Amino acid sequence: MRKLISFIFVLFISAGLVYAQHYSEVNQHAGDGSSAYVDQTGDYQWSRVNQWGDDNMADVDQTGMNHISKIKQNGDWNDADIIQSGEDNRSQVIQVGTGWNYADITQSNNDNVSWARQNGYWNDVDVVQSGTFNDSQIEQIGDENKATVDQYSYNNLSEIYQNGDENTATVLQAGFLSSYSDSYIEVYGDDNEQDVNQGGFFGWNQESDIYVFGDENTADVYQRGWSHVSYIDQGYLFSWGSEGSSADVEQYGNNQNSDLTQALGENNDADVEQYVMNNSSLLGQFGDDNTANVEQWGYGNGNSSTIGQGAYFTSYPPIPTYIVVGGNENTADVLQVGENNESFVFQHGDGNTANVEQWIYENFSVIDQGGNDNIIDLSQVGFANYSDVFQYGDGNDADVLQIGAGNYNLVDQDADNGYVNIYQDNTP
Repeated sequence: MRKLISFIFVLFISAGLVYAQHYSEVNQHAGDGSSAYVDQTGDYQWSRVNQWGDDNMADVDQTGMNHISKIKQNGDWNDADIIQSGEDNRSQVIQVGTGWNYADITQSNNDNVSWARQNGYWNDVDVVQSGTFNDSQIEQIGDENKATVDQYSYNNLSEIYQNGDENTATVLQAGFLSSYSDSYIEVYGDDNEQDVNQGGFFGWNQESDIYVFGDENTADVYQRGWSHVSYIDQGYLFSWGSEGSSADVEQYGNNQNSDLTQALGENNDADVEQYVMNNSSLLGQFGDDNTANVEQWGYGNGNSSTIGQGAYFTSYPPIPTYIVVGGNENTADVLQVGENNESFVFQHGDGNTANVEQWIYENFSVIDQGGNDNIIDLSQVGFANYSDVFQYGDGNDADVLQIGAGNYNLVDQDADNGYVNIYQDNTP
């Protein structure tokens, strides 16, 4: 996922290489009390400021060589600041509306590109770019939106689109050895808040996509290490919206992947934490008030967890698809520690609970609950244990504990109020 921002070069192509040492143009129209400050030092700087309205402020500071900046403001009490240093930086700020917009863009080193467009009240944008080949695009239409982007090191890209009320999106792609990072956030709705932090001392090749369509959604993604991918979709893909949803993903280590979707529900909650080496989590919740928690950690390889609440997966990433059957107030918790453990949890009904713990390596479990108020507690400790638990009635309860190696069990309850307890231990 990399959307190259080329329109800025199209906008400025007529200006590039045709100006002398410095070119500065300031136009202020149809208003009173507006101010513009342009300070250019170095070689081959180009700047244009156009302002309409009252009490607008524009400040451009260019040092180094071959920078291009353009500011256009329409309305009252807008404020735009552009600081460019290094070489070959491009920046454009357009603020259209009745005023109170604020934009602050700082670019240093070489070849940074930034675009910001704001339309509405009290919007705020803050972009800081240093390093090489950074790109940033921010478009905000609505009220009280705020977007902040910090990018350091190589080949980072951040694009934020927000349309709604009181949205906040913050992206930091930074740190030593943080390379090839991507972040793309698109938000429609009210009171949404997104936060992405990618990379650190060991950051490399991270990607985060967050799509939000609804009300009061909150998504947090923190990734550090190698080759992380996190994709969060709360109601956007299916255009349903999702009220009060919350998603939190933390990934450390190598090659982790998380895909999380919440749609058509109120107060849904999902947490995914993955630490160290090759973990993967896929989680989809369709219904009201479902809760899911996944933890995969340790120095294990190849752990995988799939949770579908209110839906079945018919295909898997990079393009997951679902059969949506509905379900409310279900809870799923998965903890896997070790190597190559695999867990599948499907719950389509109301008030079902599934708890899964798998330790050591190559344990496999499938849970499918299709009724109401069923409970499953499943634990496997050892290696190559296998468990299938199916409950399709109401009020059933199953407890499974397998210790050792090569244990297998099958539980199938298609009635109401049944209880099964399985304990298998073949350790020496």
